[in-house]
Amino acid sequence: MDEKELKSLSDDEKIEFLEYKVYDIASDEIKNIILTLKSDEKKIEAMKRFLRNSSWFWEEIITSLSSVDNKLDCIDMLERSDKWCLLKGIIFENDKQRLRAVEIAIEMDFFTVLSKIIDGMSIENAFKAVDLIKDEYYKAYVISELQKEELKIKLLETISDEDHKITVICSLKEEKIRIQELEKINSEFNKAIVIASLKEDNEKIKQLKKISDEESRIYIIKSIKDDVLKIELLETTKNEKDRAIVISSLKDDTKKIKQLESIKDESNKVIVIVSLQNDEFKIEKIKKLFDELARTEAILSISNMKRRLEQIELLNNEKNKADVIASLWDDDVKIEQLQNLNDEYAKAVVICSVMDDDKKIEQLENLSDEIYKAMVISTVYYSGKRKKQIEKISNEFIKVLLDGIMVDAGFIIPTNSSLISRNMLRENFLNEDRMYTQIGLDDRLTIGMEI
Repeated sequence: MDEKELKSLSDDEKIEFLEYKVYDIASDEIKNIILTLKSDEKKIEAMKRFLRNSSWFWEEIITSLSSVDNKLDCIDMLERSDKWCLLKGIIFENDKQRLRAVEIAIEMDFFTVLSKIIDGMSIENAFKAVDLIKDEYYKAYVISELQKEELKIKLLETISDEDHKITVICSLKEEKIRIQELEKINSEFNKAIVIASLKEDNEKIKQLKKISDEESRIYIIKSIKDDVLKIELLETTKNEKDRAIVISSLKDDTKKIKQLESIKDESNKVIVIVSLQNDEFKIEKIKKLFDELARTEAILSISNMKRRLEQIELLNNEKNKADVIASLWDDDVKIEQLQNLNDEYAKAVVICSVMDDDKKIEQLENLSDEIYKAMVISTVYYSGKRKKQIEKISNEFIKVLLDGIMVDAGFIIPTNSSLISRNMLRENFLNEDRMYTQIGLDDRLTIGMEI
C-alpha cells in the first residue's frame, strides 16, 4: 500500500488491513502504519496485537502518543533504557503529570531526568517532588542540576546534611548567595569547598581569613588561580607537607622548582617533583633524591615511557625496579627487562603486569617458586588458559585455592604481598585445632592472617 492510499484510510480500516496482511509485511512497515493512527487507544491496541514480538519498536510508538497520561500509562511496557528516553523526552502539561513521572523516575533510579521534570513545577509541588527522594545524596544532586536559581535556593532547606547541602550551594550561579549560605555551614572543610568554588581569587582570600583549620585553608589556597598570590600565602603555612601540596598546585614548573628549595623532607619533595609537567625537570630533581622509595614514586610519574625506563639505573632495590618495569605499556619491553632481575618476587610482579595471556604464561618458566607462579596464574584473564596452568601446580592446597578464587575477569593479587583470602582458607582447610602451617601452606601466602 502506498502512502497516498494509507492516508485515505480511517484508523479502523488501517487496523483491518493489518489483520489481513500482518504475516505478509515486515515489522518495520507495520510500525509505520501504526504510527499513522490518530487515536492513542488504537495505536496501543495495534502495537500489542501486531508487534508483540517486536518490542524494540514500542518506544517510538509510545513516544508518538498525543496524551502524556497515555505515555505514562504505557511506560511499564518498555525496557529500562527506553523508559529513560521516554521520561527525558516528555513535554508535560501539568504538575500532576510531573509528580507521577517523578515517582516513576525514583522507582527506576533515574535521577538524571528528575531535574528537568521538577524545573517545570510550581514551588509547592517541587517541594513535594524532592520529598519523595529519600537519599540526601541524590536529592542534592537533583536540586543542584535545576535551572531555576530561585527554586534551588528554596529547596536547600529540604537537605539536612551539610555534606550534601554544599553540593547545591556550589552550583548556585550567584556567588553572593554562595557566600551568604556559608554562614549556615558549621564544618570548616565544607566552608572551604564552597569558598574554593568561587571565581574571584580576592574573594577567596577574604573568606580564607575566617578559616582556622589548616587542612581547610590548604584546600582554599590550592584553588587560587594566581601563582603569585598562592606563593604569598605559603608564608601562612607552617607544615612542610602542606607547603609541598600548595607548591605542587602551581601552574608554572619554574616557580615550583624555585619553591622546592624550601622543602627539606624527601617524602615532601616528591609531592612537588611528581607534579612537574616537564619530564626533564623531573629527572634532574630525581637524581638529587637519596630516598629510594621517593625516587621510585617520582620515576613512576615520568610520562615518557623510554625516559622512565632509563631512570631504572638510579634504583638498587629490585622490587622498586619491578614496580617501574610493570608500569610500562609495552609487554615486550617488560619481558626484555626480566633478564635484569634476579629476585623471583620482582619477576612475578613484572610478569603479572603483562597484558597478553600467552606472553604471560610463557614467562612462568622464569619462576621456580610455586607461590610466585600462583601470583601470575591468578592474573591470567581467560579461564580456560588459567585452568591449564592451575593443573601444573603440584601443591594441592595452592591449586584448590587458586581454582576456588578465580573469576573470568581475573584479579590482581596486591603487589606488596601474596595474600590469599583468609575466609577461603578457613572455609576450605581450617577448623578450630588446625594451624596454617599444618596444612602445608607457605608462610608467604598467610602473612598477616589470623585464625
